[in-house]
Parts: sequence; C-alpha cells; structure tokens
Amino acid sequence: MLVLIKESIDSAFSQITDKEQATKDLLTLTKDKDGFVRAYAAIALGSAFSQVTDKEQATKDLLILTKDEDSSVLKMTAIALGSAFSQVTDKEQAIKDLVTLTKDKDGSLERMQNNSLGRAYIFKATETKDDENLKKN
Repeated sequence: MLVLIKESIDSAFSQITDKEQATKDLLTLTKDKDGFVRAYAAIALGSAFSQVTDKEQATKDLLILTKDEDSSVLKMTAIALGSAFSQVTDKEQAIKDLVTLTKDKDGSLERMQNNSLGRAYIFKATETKDDENLKKN
C-alpha cells in the first residue's frame, strides 16, 4: 500500500504547475498538529523530494520530524529520508538522526531506519573517490 501511495504522490506532484506553492503547502503539513497528517506529509515529501523547490527547508523539516513523538511519523520520516537521501542537503545530520532512531524500542521502526541507513551508506559509497573511504562507507 505504501508503494501505491508513493507512486500516486510522485505522479500527482509532477502534474502540479505551481511547484513552489505545492512545496510550501507540503512543508506546512509537516508541522500539522495531527500525527497522521505529519506522517503522510513526510512520506509525500520524501517521495516528491526531487521536485520540491526548497530542498534546504525540506531537509530541515524532515530532520525535525526525526524527533517527533509519534512512532508513525518516525517510521514515515525514516522511509522519506531513505528515499530522498541522495538529494537531502545535510546528509551527515540525516545519517546521525537515522542512527539515533535505530535505538528506538519499536522493532518495525528499527527496520525502517536500518533500511534507510543502508540506502544512505550505499549512496555515500558510490560518491567515494578512493578505496579506503569506499571500505569505510
């Protein structure tokens, strides 16, 4: 089901003509008082990240969501960071926050973070220029 939601968001966002306003609206939803809204705003943001007009703010908002108290928000944020990792503007902080989230007691949350961390480290390894750093990453 999550895959269908992500594909729908990708498709819908690509059709929007005013991406700047759509980005602002999506970023506003990450601050909603309803955890369900924040969770799906996170997954939408991760899914549409390549098309958002303010990647700096989008990164900041996703990183803020890694400290949310709602476990659904944390799960969706972990998925979003994994999906968008190659384009987030603060990769080091994203990795730190994902590592912190792996210490959570919720087993399903840990799987989400580990999956996203795997994506992050694979991306970092592909960007590495020398063998020593490749092994490290």
